[in-house]
Amino acid sequence: MQDWQLRVVEEYQELNEKIKKLSDFLDSDTNMLSSSSLTTDQVHYMTEQLYSMQLYSNVLIKRIHSFKEANAK
Repeated sequence: MQDWQLRVVEEYQELNEKIKKLSDFLDSDTNMLSSSSLTTDQVHYMTEQLYSMQLYSNVLIKRIHSFKEANAK
């Protein structure tokens, strides 16, 4: 793979670590969320952020698969 392709792979891996952390946080005990200083709006925004991050991750994996297909030819 070329350097720029490796950077896409690295970005994908880093993004998925962040997705996991945010998802774990949002899935954690609701008492923890309600006892924190987070407002309902903030939780909603984080949920929207998670969704957007997942969409972006899907685009990155499609790009990575296309690299591999192109390199196999």
